[in-house]
Amino acid sequence: MDTFTLKTFSEFVEKRYHLNFDEKNERQLIFAIQMRCEALGKSPVEYLQFIKINKQEEQLFVNQITIGETYFFRYRNIFEHLKSVLLAQHDKKTQFKILHIGCATGEEPYSMAMVLDQLNISPARGKIHAVDVDSIAIDKAKKGIYRPLRLRYLTPSERSKYFYNKQDDWLIVNSLKEYVTFHTMNLFHLHTSFIKQKYDIIFCMNVMIYLSAADIENAIRLLIDMSTNDTLVFVAPTDPILAMNKYFQLHTKLHFHWYTLKQQSIANDVEKNVGKNAPISFNVGKQHSSVPQTNLFAKSQQVNHTPLPHRKDGLLQAQQAYNDKDFTTAIELYTQQINVHPAQSYLGLGQIYADQGKILLAAKHLDFALLYDQSNYRIYLLLGVVYIEMNDLPQAKHYLSIAQKKCPDCPEVRSFLTFLENQ
Repeated sequence: MDTFTLKTFSEFVEKRYHLNFDEKNERQLIFAIQMRCEALGKSPVEYLQFIKINKQEEQLFVNQITIGETYFFRYRNIFEHLKSVLLAQHDKKTQFKILHIGCATGEEPYSMAMVLDQLNISPARGKIHAVDVDSIAIDKAKKGIYRPLRLRYLTPSERSKYFYNKQDDWLIVNSLKEYVTFHTMNLFHLHTSFIKQKYDIIFCMNVMIYLSAADIENAIRLLIDMSTNDTLVFVAPTDPILAMNKYFQLHTKLHFHWYTLKQQSIANDVEKNVGKNAPISFNVGKQHSSVPQTNLFAKSQQVNHTPLPHRKDGLLQAQQAYNDKDFTTAIELYTQQINVHPAQSYLGLGQIYADQGKILLAAKHLDFALLYDQSNYRIYLLLGVVYIEMNDLPQAKHYLSIAQKKCPDCPEVRSFLTFLENQ
């Protein structure tokens, strides 16, 4: 990419999103541009013009350029949850093994180390392995030198206990470094490494979003291989979490989620195939001819879409575009509303992709909707329909049963449950 085009992008991003990419962090911007250009078959100049008129792609681009931004306790609520989990196991386990995949410059594993220290779990008991393919990032993590902005969400006591100031930088104390061992390694090289072992906690945040469908399957196979029934696995909402649901159980709390293996027998079946590189089958797209209505989604489309009075104009416009079958406009409008009304927006997008037969996209957006709202029966209804389409009938029954509990008199839910009972 030539210097002029990169400068034009940088100026656009700074003016539009108030994000500054200078010589120190422009690599993240270049990577995001190259990845999206390759996906769409456009030149950087063409892509810049495209994101100015396509709101959905603009949102994807923003997600890409902000993923690399990291700081200590970025997911504070996750670490607070882990603190309570580890506290409950403090006297029951002799050692805690933790893995961070895609650790970047170390803020995430060092945050975990602070949690261990606060619980009086020594480095001998709390073992953290942190891996990243970026050798420059790993070198920075090992040095443990950070700019003040990376510490912005630390409490004063955390800052004073775990860092010391040197000129304009903040340095990690050596006692915290003892918890973490950093490795420069590709995700898929873990299979042949001593790091491949069973862990209590695995972080794989904002990693799978960069992978192809085949590599996502391989990554999940690797996560299964390193998990026990009690392992907590954390991935980011931006990761393609649909594929996780086949072998992992989703758990949600306000603003975050995690996974555990559904059952060890399933994991063992996959583990037998790891050495053979056998793909995990998600059975996507298999239609059932006996499903109510010719089109699987025809009945789900009859669900009441009347806008609620408290919805804002943007959602009302998106709903109207959907009713008019102007899916392109509806997608753009719902995407614009994600930051303001995430549950309703993701539900709307999930409905559109379901109507278009884009099963993976539908399930992914409905998963996101469920993270923000566990009370809306329509989310569970549509997830049930999606899993019927994927030929995962137990999972479909699970979601439809929840939908029935939340809406006992809903005829759409009853018809799909009746269909499942006859299978």
